[in-house]
Amino acid sequence: MWVDLLDHWQTFAGDAVTVGAAFIALVCALGAAFIAVRAARQQERREVEALRLPMAAEIRRLVDVMLQTHEIFDRVSRTDQSLLADDVVKEISRGTPVVYPATAGRVKLLGRVAPYVVTFYANLDELEHAGRMTARDPAEPVPPDALRELMKIVENACRQNVLPLLSKLPRDKTDIERKAKIGAMG
Repeated sequence: MWVDLLDHWQTFAGDAVTVGAAFIALVCALGAAFIAVRAARQQERREVEALRLPMAAEIRRLVDVMLQTHEIFDRVSRTDQSLLADDVVKEISRGTPVVYPATAGRVKLLGRVAPYVVTFYANLDELEHAGRMTARDPAEPVPPDALRELMKIVENACRQNVLPLLSKLPRDKTDIERKAKIGAMG
């Protein structure tokens, strides 16, 4: 028996080297897989951040346009002045989205913020459509009641969507002013 063991020592040594090499290969493969997964996650985070920041800046700009439009409509609706339908459409349409149309297919990367973003842009479309429907003739004055209806659309959009959306975007110190203006509406 011992003689057989001595005869086959090279086989045992070869098997031990093979097992050791297999273990090293396994550790290297696991390490490579870990590095690949980590790199993919970092790439995804960079993509999300590259989408989040410009989208947040655009949303804030468009919210500012909505708030300014609301202020103008409020001021005009309280006086004997009137706006022409064409002026109403121009006022509403001056906040044209640029980032969203270019990145709409990737909005899902924003995770739980995505539905708020999509709803925000849908509200902008609804407001623009409602503004176009205020009068048949672009040169026709828009009655104060129609302006107040447009203001209600802005107010509802701001309360139901903009306030929650602002709290989910990257922090910005100017959001306090926006939230205060929304709170003072209507």
